[in-house]
Amino acid sequence: MRRRMSRQTSRAFERENAEFMVLLEKFPLEKWLLKHGFTRAGRGQEFLQDCPWCGGEEKLSVNPTKRKGRCLRCVHGFNLLELVAEFEGSLAAAVEVVRLSFGGRSLALIPDNDPTTIQIVRPHGWQPDPIEPPAYFTSLTHHHQYTARRNLNLENLQRLGVGVCSWGTYQDRLVFPVRDFAGRWIYFQSRATWEKSEHGEGRGKYRKNLNPANQDPTRFASASDVLMGLELARGYPRIAIVEGPTDLVQSLPAAVATLGKNISDHQIRLLVAIGVKEVDLCYDPDAYVSERPGRQPPAEHAAERLSPHFLVRLVRYPDGDPGSRSVEENMAFRGRATPLQASSRLAEIR
Repeated sequence: MRRRMSRQTSRAFERENAEFMVLLEKFPLEKWLLKHGFTRAGRGQEFLQDCPWCGGEEKLSVNPTKRKGRCLRCVHGFNLLELVAEFEGSLAAAVEVVRLSFGGRSLALIPDNDPTTIQIVRPHGWQPDPIEPPAYFTSLTHHHQYTARRNLNLENLQRLGVGVCSWGTYQDRLVFPVRDFAGRWIYFQSRATWEKSEHGEGRGKYRKNLNPANQDPTRFASASDVLMGLELARGYPRIAIVEGPTDLVQSLPAAVATLGKNISDHQIRLLVAIGVKEVDLCYDPDAYVSERPGRQPPAEHAAERLSPHFLVRLVRYPDGDPGSRSVEENMAFRGRATPLQASSRLAEIR
């Protein structure tokens, strides 16, 4: 069950953090809604999802243009910050998501007297607690219909410990584990093995990605706390950084996935800790396009954040992404990588 954030806490935070509220008004809400499984109702501006307050199926209605919403069954109303906090697990997690969407940092914005501060304080050298694989998970011993159709490298799928679930929440999903150096699961990302147009009886609601909920950020990892494939990349001074799990499968062993277009301070610390010296940034072509006028493209922003710590090269794909190419083709693209000009920004992450 998700941790509830009181409306009083939300209102107090809004009053004390005017700068953050300006960012919240520009937060790419529609993109966030789609990521969390909301579906567009007809051709209008309304997006629907199951209500976390009353459990009503497809009753939570959000209008990203008006940036407001309510449940059509229990009539629970909420503002944008309350909505994001409810689905991300806490006020602190919501602030992190909003700030990361603009390439910023968040924890300094949380007031010292805010109750959620205690829930996310992490000691130096923090490591997430291990989690269990999802129910009915079985590792791949041979190609699944989906992996064969995608021409994914079977050896690398097995290196990562990828598998499928035969039942339950993650039924018919390809599950990509994130493991620590002891081999324990600390996070995972699941991928639907069918397209939305192929949805039929016996399958859950179509969502491309379905990830575990982070119920306690003091103990368990979120996507920004991990790098998929890190345990396999240890020992390589030069690695590739890709966005998603299928990109990673086609780029191993000297590669990690950030599970998105942003790269966090914690992820950079992980790379420093295993001795990485050089990185090839292999993001998808759309990462080189600004999502909003006047905003830096995600790939350029990630490269600038990496450049104080590593020798950075940019790998530009004319179309498609690393996941749509063979391991050999991706190695050839990396061989033509363009060195990033030295950044003038100085930073040190310990």
